[in-house]
Amino acid sequence: CSVPPGFCGIVHADLKPGRKPCGLSAAFKLEESRIAKIQLQFPNSVEYPQKGHVNTSANPSSSEDDLEISEGTILGDHHMVESFLGEGGFGVVTRCRNTKNNQIVAIKVNKSDPEILQQAKQEIFILEQLQRLDPDRCNIVEWNGYFLDGERICLNFELLDQSLWDYIGGWNNQGLPIRELRPILHQIANALFHLGSVGIVHADLKPANIMVVNRHESPIKVKLIDFGLACNTSAVITGDRVGTVAIDMWALGLVAVELATGVPLYPGEDDYDETRYIKLKRLDDLEQLLKVRRGPENGQPLFVRLIKQMLALDANQRITPSEVLKHPFFNTGLSRSAPCTDMNSTGGENLVVSQQPSSWKSQGSQKFNCSFQNSVEYPQKGHVNTSANPSSSEDDLEISEGTILGDHHMVESFLGEGGFGVVTRCRNTKNNQIVAIKVNKSDPEILQQAKQEIFILEQLQRLDPDRCNIVEWNGYFLDGERICLNFELLDQSLWDYIGGWNNQGLPIRELRPILHQIANALFHLGSVGIVHADLKPANIMVVNRHESPIKVKLIDFGLACNFCSDYW
Repeated sequence: CSVPPGFCGIVHADLKPGRKPCGLSAAFKLEESRIAKIQLQFPNSVEYPQKGHVNTSANPSSSEDDLEISEGTILGDHHMVESFLGEGGFGVVTRCRNTKNNQIVAIKVNKSDPEILQQAKQEIFILEQLQRLDPDRCNIVEWNGYFLDGERICLNFELLDQSLWDYIGGWNNQGLPIRELRPILHQIANALFHLGSVGIVHADLKPANIMVVNRHESPIKVKLIDFGLACNTSAVITGDRVGTVAIDMWALGLVAVELATGVPLYPGEDDYDETRYIKLKRLDDLEQLLKVRRGPENGQPLFVRLIKQMLALDANQRITPSEVLKHPFFNTGLSRSAPCTDMNSTGGENLVVSQQPSSWKSQGSQKFNCSFQNSVEYPQKGHVNTSANPSSSEDDLEISEGTILGDHHMVESFLGEGGFGVVTRCRNTKNNQIVAIKVNKSDPEILQQAKQEIFILEQLQRLDPDRCNIVEWNGYFLDGERICLNFELLDQSLWDYIGGWNNQGLPIRELRPILHQIANALFHLGSVGIVHADLKPANIMVVNRHESPIKVKLIDFGLACNFCSDYW
């Protein structure tokens, strides 16, 4: 899906530096300067404040006056304002009752200012993508769609209890015990993991943007809110992508320290005086500080080790959300009740997607962006001419055994052909590696198709090819005017494997793991918003026919496309 006009795809972590830096300030300043290079340049960046951070008195604030909203106001057709939860430059957040079904919800009412309207549209763009995820299991706020109130855009969310900032305050800002903060931290990491699975960076992670679902439950459940500054990693300038994802992890490290101590590790602007943040010369001192504030607790050394990995200055060395979920700090039985269950019998984290669409439907139905004028396929052995005599495709491409493709890929044999060109088995003359090279003809329509396939393959690089049962792509290169795609070499197609059973069909014990792996591949494609659109035995490859049980991988993304919703 394309990025809306006006969206620059740059990230700002909103980590507010203090006026009088202390101890670790040099390290924080370095990170701040790095973040500044990729700030979100929205003309009017706004946030979604929570209770305890805004004017919630009986007297209407300036924002409420500007919007002409008061208790009893009807927003849209049937949302009656009962109270105000927060306000900001964007407008107000209200508690509303749906007069049709009596449901209580939180409505974020954006002002009709053109810049704020553009910001609201960008937030809807992100929320649309997040509808692929299950909000409860992925620890993100449930969004019920949007509606218009005059010229104002109103976003409808589930109503949650209180912000994590307020929850920490309920402990008299002394910090939470390890047993309390462990499940909270695990759930936030789970939310970031699933955001990453659909290519989203939150970019404004802090206690005010993490909500407690019900403070009276134990353990408490939290959800991530406020996607007003969120963006797609695919829209970020090349070279900064790792850093942008790492920004959320940096922010999580700061949240974790505040959970443990009750006060921020690093202050923001003028909101905190010198008594409201921690003065540390190094992170190693954090463990001693925790012992002083709360006494010795099991898990403190592991917790400090995790914090240090989250706050690593080198973004490339910083721990990732998936690594956080596997960290020994959480190996206390929490994994048995973790919000995600594994899809693979071999283990590993699983992406949780919503199995049912939201009850809200946008204006326009889901559509597939698959209208290619020259659809082609990637045939496998058994479906093509693989004789010693060159086929017409090989003649057209002027390729034969011994041909060097690019700089160092020597053709050893032909694996398949189609309207697009040929698939060859090649040896990399530099490292002796054997690979499969898909050589596309230089016809303009086929070149366009190849570019589309590269676009899809780039997105699939977020997934682990072995654990997600998709072919590993090693990039592309040019051979003259031809685009060549470099893939791992696999054994044989599922079509050929079935033929090896004399076309009598496979026994249940054989087909069960195959079917499971193909479903796993489709599940993970869906998690990043991709439809394969050409699933058949010829496009499913057996990795090694001599292994038992066999492993399969999905190939050929020549017809694959992104799916998205048309909401305007």
